[in-house]
Amino acid sequence: MKIRTGFVTNSSSTSFIIMSKGDVLEDDFLDLLGVQKESDFYPIMSELYEQITYRMEDVEVAFKSEYYRESYSSMEKFLTEEFSQEVYQKYLISKSEGRKIYVGRLSSDGEGALTCFVCCDHLIEENEKIYFNYANCYW
Repeated sequence: MKIRTGFVTNSSSTSFIIMSKGDVLEDDFLDLLGVQKESDFYPIMSELYEQITYRMEDVEVAFKSEYYRESYSSMEKFLTEEFSQEVYQKYLISKSEGRKIYVGRLSSDGEGALTCFVCCDHLIEENEKIYFNYANCYW
């Protein structure tokens, strides 16, 4: 559990990591989540896909950014503290396999009802193409 100190709002944010065999395509992502095109949930989950892909960036680029670099001295520390040791191990394997690895963050502040709802929950899904960990939630 992460505990915020200092100024705290009623907003929430969730960090995510995606490890993929190739580009993160909408059909592959929604298949990972078990959403069929005929489903009433398809438009909603398609919107979630858009929000996630809009905010994701290559993990190496993100780690070098001021936002993360100020807090973490190494990639291991970054991924272990933001997610878990297990995620760091998956990162090492995925990197050795040439997978694409992205991180990002969604926030409940002004990003629509779906993003607000999803930021209050967590999700870890994996199949042969994509590993998606959306479990680092802050309230």
